[in-house]
Amino acid sequence: MMYASRAVRDLLLVVDEYSAHMGCSVGQLSNFSVGWAGLFVHLREGGDCTTATLESALDWFDYSWPSDLCWPKSVRRPFRVPGGTSLMAEGFRPKLSSEDADFLVRLAHAPVWTTGRRPPWWGNLEIREFLTRAHRQQTLAATLELGRSRFGDAFPSMSAIHRFWMMLDDLNRSAPFRPRFPKKKEAA
Repeated sequence: MMYASRAVRDLLLVVDEYSAHMGCSVGQLSNFSVGWAGLFVHLREGGDCTTATLESALDWFDYSWPSDLCWPKSVRRPFRVPGGTSLMAEGFRPKLSSEDADFLVRLAHAPVWTTGRRPPWWGNLEIREFLTRAHRQQTLAATLELGRSRFGDAFPSMSAIHRFWMMLDDLNRSAPFRPRFPKKKEAA
């Protein structure tokens, strides 16, 4: 079978390994990873996709990969270096604490919505970083105005920003490394 590129071939190999191990359909995996149930069938038939879509799917598999399954040796795993440290986390570490760097990496691989989909602007790292930094630092209206002036029509709507910020709040609440401050009664 001829594939559109080696990257597509590698992605489909990862899909087949994961599907066989977890017992789920290729359509389900396609829907969970990129929000398009027919993508992997389309790729298998010789179709192509954008690099952002392909990387998003590989990121999802990297994040969701079961610990009892070996990653296919012929496929380069995203963001991995020897010792299991993420290149992404290493890039954040000089400026951030280890815990915050790990949180940002988890955020980068989070399947943002409960459907497993990511918003259309997710692939734009500048917008994602801007929204993450603006979270709890300024109002929605100020973020929207500044974002529209900086990014134009590619910037998400106010409701999309609000949904993303709610997801960030959920991630912060569930983060195991966030310190739990004692209540006043416990401290006394």
